[in-house]
Parts: sequence; C-alpha cells; structure tokens
Amino acid sequence: APRFDFYRLLQNVMIAQNDYASAAEILELMLKKDPNNKDGWTQLCAIYLNLGSDEKNKEKSFENNLKAIVTYERAQALGFLKTPKDNFQLVGTYANIGQIQRASELLDAGLRSGGIESDKNKWLYLATWQQQLNQDQKATETLKEAAKHFSDTGEFEYMAAVNYYGMEKYQDALQQAKAAVAKGMGEKTWQAWDLIANLNYTEFQKYDDALEAVNKALSYPDSKKDPQLPNIKTAVERAIKDRAAQLEALKANQ
Repeated sequence: APRFDFYRLLQNVMIAQNDYASAAEILELMLKKDPNNKDGWTQLCAIYLNLGSDEKNKEKSFENNLKAIVTYERAQALGFLKTPKDNFQLVGTYANIGQIQRASELLDAGLRSGGIESDKNKWLYLATWQQQLNQDQKATETLKEAAKHFSDTGEFEYMAAVNYYGMEKYQDALQQAKAAVAKGMGEKTWQAWDLIANLNYTEFQKYDDALEAVNKALSYPDSKKDPQLPNIKTAVERAIKDRAAQLEALKANQ
C-alpha cells in the first residue's frame, strides 16, 4: 500500500506540473501491478487522449492517440471502459489517426448491437466513411438501416436514393425518394421531389408523374436554389405535348 500511495502522490505532482507524459509512465507502472484498477485505466486513456490532441507535433500526436487506442483495448479486454461513450471514443480515436476502415467497422458493429448510442450524426459518419472507402452499396444499406431508427425525417431515405441514382439503380432510387417525401424533410423535401421528377422524366418516361413531382418541388421556396427546375418543368410539358401530338397523328392515320 505505501508503494501505491507513493505512486499516486508522484502522479499527482506530475499532473500539477503539466508533465502528463511522466504521469502516464507512473500510471503504466501502477496498472502493471494492479490491472484491475478501473480508475487508473480511465485516467491513463484521458492522459493519452490529451497528449494526442497536440496539433503542433503531428508525430507525437499520432503516437499518443495510438497509445490511447492500445490502452482502451487493454482495458476492454479486462472488462473495463465498455460504456457506449467509451466505445465511441475508441472509434473517434481510430478516425483521428486516419484508420477509417477500423473506425467504420467498430461504429457499424456498435450501432447495430447497441454498444454505441444511436444518433443521426453517428449513422452519417458511418455512411460517409463507407463511401470514402468506396463501399457504396454498404453505405446505402447503412442509410436504409438508419432510416428505420428515425421516423421524423426522410433525410436518410433521400441520401440512399441519391446513392442508388449514382449506382444507376434507378428503380431503387425512385422507391427511396418516394419514401423520403412520405416522411418529409422539412423545407428540403423539394430535393426528393426534384429527384423523383428527374427519374420519371429521364429514366422511365412517365411524364405525368414527372410533372406532378416537379410542381411539388417548385411549391417549396427553397427550390429556387436549383435554377434548373423550371427548365425541367418546361421539358416535361414539351414531352407531354409531343406525346399528345403523336397520339393525335396515330388516330388520324387509323
């Protein structure tokens, strides 16, 4: 016990002097002797994360973030630091050192198991990281999974629709865009109607549906941000007129 009291005293002196690197060394020694010291693991992670936030020395920052990751994983192997907050901190630390693949794997597993608290931003992080890793299909599935958790917005369905559009999966894109307008996206709902209009016009030649969608999009004041919308409406109306003229010509020739 006296030895531990001495270590603690020494650690407190080092922290008081802002010598966090030495404080970490002392904590490492204490945890080697008593690995079941939960508070020690918490303090050691906090010190490494603090040292890792040094923007001036990128190399040292990387090294200390890496030490924080190893410390978290050592603690978790002993059953400590497993709260949703701890799990997300580990994800964030992997992201800080550019290990997006590992960060996305841990975040994916955590959000699905409940090991990480679910919120909109975390699902967005996950989908964004997966897209950065060129995992477009995975990112789209993530957005669709997120959509199940948030009934108050069609934002995730809309993003899934945009992804599908980019992958040239137009039927899936239309389905997700319709789901987005069904839930609504506030003032941004016009974006989903815009996509529906484009899909119906260019991919499916369903001009009546396209006209309905473009009119819905134009009914939102924010739709003025897209100067192309009135042009799309003009093109759709022209297509409807051309179709009517062709039908008249067919009837006349019968």
